[in-house]
Amino acid sequence: MIIPKQEAIAGYSAEYFLPHNTYELIFETDVFSSCVLANLFSLSEEAEQGLELKITFDKQANTFPVTQVLGEWGVTATGYEVRDDLIVAAASLNADTGKTRIEYGQVSDADHAIIQTSVDRFSQERLSHLAVLQN
Repeated sequence: MIIPKQEAIAGYSAEYFLPHNTYELIFETDVFSSCVLANLFSLSEEAEQGLELKITFDKQANTFPVTQVLGEWGVTATGYEVRDDLIVAAASLNADTGKTRIEYGQVSDADHAIIQTSVDRFSQERLSHLAVLQN
């Protein structure tokens, strides 16, 4: 999950949570389907390299299917559903890996609590590592 930067807790705004007790901070946005394309465009521009992408628009489904050629790793396809100019879902369109759908929406108080727990645990781990290094 990722929250808006202005709502970050101690500078952290993304985490990975699996019930019941897995809380991990995420440090790079490329794990989020909604961020992948922006990161790809930025990195390809920085490297002065082109991207092998095909982006279309499916008006009936209000989605943007995106196909990317990954060279020796094959081809990947993702459909981005848009509503009110925002990405509200991303779905894998790869037949061989199965379909996965991720939905995006408003951040709840429970989501903020999960990030707070992730930050607290990460901070505690850092303090523990520092204590070990100092001894």
